[in-house]
Amino acid sequence: MTIGLRIAVVVLTVGQILWASASLDERYTLKNIISAVTNIPDQPVYGEHIEGQLARFLKGQPRFEFSEPGYALLKEKVKGLDGKKIIFANRESLSPYSPVLTELAKEGVDAVVFAELQAESKKYNILLLLVATKGPHIIHYYVQTVDNPYSLDSFSEAILRGGSELLKGMPFDATVLNREGYRVIIDRGKPDLSVGMELPTYTLEQKDDKISLEETGKIVLTQVEDSLSFGKIVLEKKPSEVLSGNKIKIPAYPAYSDKPWVPPFDKTDKVAFSEPEQTLPKRRLGYVDVQLGASFVTANNTARDGSSVGSDNVYFPGGSLRGELWITRRLFADFGFRFSMSKVTPLGGGGASVSPNALNSTVNDIRGQVGYRFSLSGPDPGPSVHLKAGFARYNFSIDASADRLALNSSSYSGMLIGGGGDLPVAERLQLGFDVNALLFASMSESPLTSGELSSCSGWDFILRGTYRLNPAIDIDARVIFQANNAEFTGAGTRAIPLASASHSTRQLLFGMSYYF
Repeated sequence: MTIGLRIAVVVLTVGQILWASASLDERYTLKNIISAVTNIPDQPVYGEHIEGQLARFLKGQPRFEFSEPGYALLKEKVKGLDGKKIIFANRESLSPYSPVLTELAKEGVDAVVFAELQAESKKYNILLLLVATKGPHIIHYYVQTVDNPYSLDSFSEAILRGGSELLKGMPFDATVLNREGYRVIIDRGKPDLSVGMELPTYTLEQKDDKISLEETGKIVLTQVEDSLSFGKIVLEKKPSEVLSGNKIKIPAYPAYSDKPWVPPFDKTDKVAFSEPEQTLPKRRLGYVDVQLGASFVTANNTARDGSSVGSDNVYFPGGSLRGELWITRRLFADFGFRFSMSKVTPLGGGGASVSPNALNSTVNDIRGQVGYRFSLSGPDPGPSVHLKAGFARYNFSIDASADRLALNSSSYSGMLIGGGGDLPVAERLQLGFDVNALLFASMSESPLTSGELSSCSGWDFILRGTYRLNPAIDIDARVIFQANNAEFTGAGTRAIPLASASHSTRQLLFGMSYYF
């Protein structure tokens, strides 16, 4: 009797070990996933870009759901870690993050992909870690080298390659979402699966502090959608052994292997990675933009008796040179210079010429601003707005004329404040706009003076379109509307006192931007 009881206990114990482990299956669901870069403060421009590209990569995987609330919570909590990085790929390295990961698990987040940017010997590496929030536990890691550290697109390509390799370290390819009778639903579909495929199912078991996959049965797919598949159970090793949370391996797919899966790290592993070296300046990223096009310029002087002299939509060929320097991931400096030239024939109120010859004229615009950019949607490169402030000077130069209402060479200047926005409308196409206005504007003129300046204003509105041609070059176009006005009191050196002077510009420019 005693011997029989002992045998029964042994059989019961073995059965408990081999029976489907719902707790471990739930711990490694890995459906709801988010990402974060741990050392953005050290690498603000690169780090922000990597984080956005990593989120885009994960969102493009049908097997995952990217938790925007979980991402916002992670970003908020990580700020309090004072830039602590994961520099050892073992369980101990997660200690600073454990409270955050535990809180994320309660919010329904299954896994986090942490990335750390490391610079060494004139190259950049990206360390990627796939971490289960329940535990927490490091599942897999991968180190990807960036081919060209001077190109943001090279970082994007590194995330695509490194992310794909990281996911190959996942121990399974899909999960059973639901079982009803002998029918199951799994969280993967086209193009990886097709009707009629026979797939093994597994449960996760822990023995001697090691986790392995134990086969529970087989299913055959009866219906395959874009991100879901439906099947029926054709083999089950024990009654009700195939459960929600069971794992699926796809034959001939990266995660498929006949060998039991064992996580790559345990408590004795000490896989160390070097601390980042600042081999490249953090603030070296930006771009220069060269454009050519044409301006239509209208200048006008109006006397106090109502008479006027102006130019009628004069065509000014010209171009622009501008650049932007990214100081941090949000803060930037913007510099611009526009120049155009033509000949102007001043016209009187009746439309007749008031000058025997066309006069040489040039228009130029110089400005420098510092701005701050705000993202409107998560980590992806998406809609954004920005605010800018700086200084600008608009110059209209023209040859001297003997006419009493002659168009003067004029210069408008002041503090330039404004803002704008950008909206990606396709993978390579982006639209944007800018609005600027002169604050505390002033105006000077020569060789004649029109009197005391009573008011002065200036503004411009810019529409932009950009198409990414390759990693280093964008093709872009701009439509610019600009107006400057001044009003006068008293008398200057003119024979006829002026009431007002105005200059307006409509400009169309095409060119390219080079990113460095």
